[in-house]
Amino acid sequence: MIYTVTLNPSIDCYMTADPFEIGRTNRASDEHVFYGGKGINVSLVLKEFGIKSTALGFIAGSNGIAIRDGLKDKIDTDFDMLSEGNSRINLKLFSSGKETEINGIGPEIGEDALRTFLSRFDALTGDDIVIMSGSVPKGLPETLYGDMARRATACGSSFVCDSTGALLFNTLQYRPMVIKPNIDELGALYDRDIDPDDLDTIYALAKDLQEKGAKEVIVSLGDKGAVLLEENGSLTVQSAYKGEFVSSVCAGDSLLAGFIAGKKKGLSSVSSLELGVAAGSACAFSYGLPTSESVASLLGRPI
Repeated sequence: MIYTVTLNPSIDCYMTADPFEIGRTNRASDEHVFYGGKGINVSLVLKEFGIKSTALGFIAGSNGIAIRDGLKDKIDTDFDMLSEGNSRINLKLFSSGKETEINGIGPEIGEDALRTFLSRFDALTGDDIVIMSGSVPKGLPETLYGDMARRATACGSSFVCDSTGALLFNTLQYRPMVIKPNIDELGALYDRDIDPDDLDTIYALAKDLQEKGAKEVIVSLGDKGAVLLEENGSLTVQSAYKGEFVSSVCAGDSLLAGFIAGKKKGLSSVSSLELGVAAGSACAFSYGLPTSESVASLLGRPI
């Protein structure tokens, strides 16, 4: 089983308001509501590729109930319900060709709730894969993903980490099957700006992450596609597909889901990257997540 971890799920509200003026009452010309969070997004895209998964995380209050109920006919979930607080609402605003995000805070996760949640990872098996995505809520330790990785690997499970900073570094000693920083996140890890066309630097930094423990490294490059450093040291560049850009929100999650789906279907890492980049591109050409049909259309073949 694949388990995706979203510690702070959300109700994501996409609105277009053009023009938008601060300090004024603005009315949306278009709106879409989705239930998500990075790991949940991965589960939803995996479902499009026929890959089953279970989404884990914390929910709270009426918003949490809405998230759980809104997903029940789409993916399997096994959320931990908190006794206090309310799950967050995120606003994705589109105006004048720009994207602006305002992300909510979400509920506080206490020590007892966290302890109960972490105990789940002691019951995994060698057939399981855990996908840890995104940041952690305020107040939780930067060692949290490392703790999950330690528990998962002790059970023989594989894991994937799509996060940044210390959250990512703390998992490397446990040898993630793949990590996926974007170009800005890769630069932040090494405190430098990186040109997406500078493949020598991207390779050198990805190689360093591999030497620290990651088996494979994907660096997403936005509208330029992605770079894959395979376990054998080979570097592959996959260009993004062409289409009318709508939003970059969730494109990285879609890319990762496509890659994992490819691996589960027995494809090579390079072919899995192609599928992932097609999924990320299809996401960028729409509001919300890609469908299997939109990805197949870009690939020019059935999935």
